[in-house]
Amino acid sequence: TRMENLTRKIVLNYMPASLRRKAYVQTMAYRPQASFLPKIEYRGSGKVNPQKESKRYKKTKPVAV
Repeated sequence: TRMENLTRKIVLNYMPASLRRKAYVQTMAYRPQASFLPKIEYRGSGKVNPQKESKRYKKTKPVAV
């Protein structure tokens, strides 16, 4: 629609690059990983949000003795 096209043009053409970059960094910081796999090492240049284990996985996970 016209309104969507206008909004898209405003956001993409007049939004400062720093604001776009900040939104991109926040989006890419969330990188979920399957809880049953071992955690992978961090090899990137950007920050990664810490990942919480699921409540269901915590209940079923065997306790090391």
